[in-house]
Amino acid sequence: MESKSNYMLRISGVNKKFENNDEIQSQIDVLEDISFDINENEILSILGPSGCGKTTLLKIMAGLLKTDEGEIKDKNITKGMVFQEDALLPWFNVEHNVEIGLFIQGEAKEIRKQKTKEMLHKVGLDGFEKFYPYQLSGGMKKRVSIARSLVMDSRLILMDEPFGALDITTKYGILDDLREMQKKNCFSICMVTHDIEEAIYLSDRILILSRDKNEPSRILKVLDIPKTDDWSRSSHEFIEIRDFLTGIIDNKDGGADD
Repeated sequence: MESKSNYMLRISGVNKKFENNDEIQSQIDVLEDISFDINENEILSILGPSGCGKTTLLKIMAGLLKTDEGEIKDKNITKGMVFQEDALLPWFNVEHNVEIGLFIQGEAKEIRKQKTKEMLHKVGLDGFEKFYPYQLSGGMKKRVSIARSLVMDSRLILMDEPFGALDITTKYGILDDLREMQKKNCFSICMVTHDIEEAIYLSDRILILSRDKNEPSRILKVLDIPKTDDWSRSSHEFIEIRDFLTGIIDNKDGGADD
């Protein structure tokens, strides 16, 4: 795969196996020879059938899992993570949920408050600083989770099925805002998703993992997503890409859990 000098994170030759309780097979090969770059100021989505190891790969990038072989290289950047479940602390209000990482780092109170205020403005939550998670809608909780990652000056945000629980109107509103923030603040995003339309709408590139039965997942294709002036989910270009990706993934359906 072509190597670029402006990478944010580089994944080279990654293999991953998991132990299996089955007496016949002691290990399951999950990922094999995975190599790609996440570049500066881009949004990359990872698509693939259920069981192809998308979440496993994201956890490796986040440092939550070790590889069996291969290398993860970055440019000494701060990485943030947004999970499918928002994981907000229910006993903290919005302001305290966003600033908790800064507090752990030992940031001065005045700086924490100022950074948190600025970030809540960016994600459209002015005036909700003192609200608690139970008082927020699903979309607002997701914005708090995004703010908590970005306030740490993260240069790369890793997202694991972040918008799956949201209604379509809320989801695409957040996607529009996230894309605008990403371009304005020049950070990168890597998102795992099952939603093909979501990936096309948000991403600059899409990486497709394939998993044949009893075989480890490999990279099947990396696709650039060219945005046109009339780019929308109803545009001819969007529908063409959606149908193309649907055909690829449907023909590579997998088996085990992610």
